[in-house]
Amino acid sequence: YIPSGTAIGKITTSGLYGPYVDGASDGTQTCAGLLFSSVRAVDTNTGNNLAKVGGARFIHGAVNTAKLPANSGIDANGKADLPLIVWL
Repeated sequence: YIPSGTAIGKITTSGLYGPYVDGASDGTQTCAGLLFSSVRAVDTNTGNNLAKVGGARFIHGAVNTAKLPANSGIDANGKADLPLIVWL
């Protein structure tokens, strides 16, 4: 599972989203939001990892940083990329 609250960025070449990485250069260096709910990334029938999964993006509202998963990936630069989120 990919936990809710994981920071995500938009990959420039594909238009898909991946984990936010501040030092990247593929578009994911700009935080595009937080994953709204957990997403299963494994096919339950075969046990294989899925290359693409769907999920909702959280881009505005209030977020208690202490409630995010420990490996959410959010940092000060990521927070600055999301001006519509109030960080508590």
